[in-house]
Amino acid sequence: MVQEPAERITILTRVQGRPVLDSRGAEVGTLKDLVVLFRGMYPRVSKLSIARPSEGDWLVPWEAVAEIAVTPGGPTMILDRPTEELIPSDLKANEMALGRNILDKKVMDTHRRRVVRVNDVQLEWRDGGY
Repeated sequence: MVQEPAERITILTRVQGRPVLDSRGAEVGTLKDLVVLFRGMYPRVSKLSIARPSEGDWLVPWEAVAEIAVTPGGPTMILDRPTEELIPSDLKANEMALGRNILDKKVMDTHRRRVVRVNDVQLEWRDGGY
């Protein structure tokens, strides 16, 4: 289970591009995107999309995150295992990458009844995840 982060609320663009480290402190890649699973009122982050320039992007399950460390440049995801033990997964039909599919897109604000452009996505810590 992921240790509760110091910042209970953050935004997607604050974590994108930040390093993802394995359990030994070696850089796995950078956080490209967060994948959410659509269930219930608030979708939960189910996977990390990690950019690995030399090997292509990996989707890693949220359960592999051990800690979200606060560092001078912003949050850093630290995984619970070494890179060689990571098993990339696939995107499921009920999952969606937030950055790729939501940021800078027009959506319907049902509360205000108008179309708005999404500039960022707020992430709130609840029950061991965002």
